[in-house]
Amino acid sequence: MKFKVNDYITYPGHGIGRIVDVSTKELSKGPVEFYSIEIIGKHLKIMMPVKAFNVVGIKLLTGKLQAKNALKMPEFKRRYVNYSRKAKGL
Repeated sequence: MKFKVNDYITYPGHGIGRIVDVSTKELSKGPVEFYSIEIIGKHLKIMMPVKAFNVVGIKLLTGKLQAKNALKMPEFKRRYVNYSRKAKGL
């Protein structure tokens, strides 16, 4: 699936994000396309290779309303807290 600038996504372990840019960087193995993601509610920007999106488990949200509703969902919050604890080794 191809994402576009201003698409809202869920990013496991980080929460809800927005695609802010799509760019190509020249690496040693040739050009690689990247998404720049801004995580909502945090001062965090992530660059993710386009080819890695499916591996990480990033999912598309259909818009701002769905993103706001996802943040309020108890299931989303529970999974986020559990993931954060595992990542910190608690």
